[in-house]
Amino acid sequence: MRTEQIKNHLATGLFAACPNYMEGLIATVNGGEIAKETITEVSPSHSYQENGNVAIISIDGAMTKKNTIINAICGGFTSYDIISEYITKAENSARVDTILFNVDTAGGEVAGADEVGEQIFSSSKRTVTFYNNLGASAGIWIFSASKEIYANRTAMIGSIGVMAGYRDAKSDDGSITLVSKNAQNKSCAINGDCKQKIQSRIDDVEKIFYERVMRNTGLSATEIAGKFGYGDVVSASDAKEIGFVKEITTLDALIKSLKTNSTVTVPTVSDDKPVNLNQGADMKFDRENLDVAEATFNALVANRDTLTSRMENIQVQLQTATTALEARNEEANALTARLSEAESTIRAEFETRLSEAVACGASLSVALEMVKASSPEEASLLAIKAKESMGATVQTNADAEKTKAQQEHEFALSLAKKLSV
Repeated sequence: MRTEQIKNHLATGLFAACPNYMEGLIATVNGGEIAKETITEVSPSHSYQENGNVAIISIDGAMTKKNTIINAICGGFTSYDIISEYITKAENSARVDTILFNVDTAGGEVAGADEVGEQIFSSSKRTVTFYNNLGASAGIWIFSASKEIYANRTAMIGSIGVMAGYRDAKSDDGSITLVSKNAQNKSCAINGDCKQKIQSRIDDVEKIFYERVMRNTGLSATEIAGKFGYGDVVSASDAKEIGFVKEITTLDALIKSLKTNSTVTVPTVSDDKPVNLNQGADMKFDRENLDVAEATFNALVANRDTLTSRMENIQVQLQTATTALEARNEEANALTARLSEAESTIRAEFETRLSEAVACGASLSVALEMVKASSPEEASLLAIKAKESMGATVQTNADAEKTKAQQEHEFALSLAKKLSV
């Protein structure tokens, strides 16, 4: 009974999901009676939290209109209803100015997807999507409506197209077969009498899907089909080259930039979780770990070379600065010697002028003028004027020398006379 219910659901619904996900469901229901899981035993894979000004809505797993019996074999799921509730909660929060969708999904049911996408598109707040590992099909339909799209380095993005299931009338057990339209790399070919009816349903829904992605991204229908491999998925780097992804980063780096309203950084290898080299023989060295280890080593070598070059430049700059400092010290010493010599000369000249002022009996004002005179000659002229103003006979330097010589001559004659007696 449970298997028949799920077959009916698959045969009457439309799905925007990765083919591997849908093929797994088909293989399960075609394989026999479903085990006795119940809907209540299925764990929802979604969460809402506020980190500062950022509301983070996480979606991990398939998405459905509501909790249905198909979730019993899907594992974790997220309903469109709860995503819509989370968006409304973030819209109503005064603390929140940015809504971040942390998405890892293979897609899900078409029913309800467009409504959520339109709610995101019309949001009054900054909406950002981060494709964390996988963003496929309905995950593109809905979250490409965000104003900004980012992804981590290992994310796979695409699987744009619509699939439907139908019961194979030629099969004795009424098994379910998948069909698709504009994505030949998404599932098998259409066959059987119901071809036209199913094809028409897919065409109509896929047209809406394409219109939404074209509006959200600015890509043409031809670009969406061709550059995403006609229903295939592409790497995050290819999605960035196409122009679908704005930047490749990490979730932590993205949240930090959204909280500080700064530019989203592109983390280097060292920003990711490093390979644990302490695990020894138990460590699993797969291709990705080896790539990370190699990239880390290359980054360390590059850092070493950069630091070595910077150290050499600093040493050259230090030597240049040392030479310049020594030259400045020599200049300072020479200037100090010149200042000392000038000080001695000025002091001697000051004492000479002061002596002249005292000798000529100059007044205080005249003495100050003599001290401030621009030259010794000017100071002597001031002294002469001071003597003349007092009615004294001015004796020049030459007269003084002559008088002194005459006195010395007379003293010598007197001494000689005394010695001859």
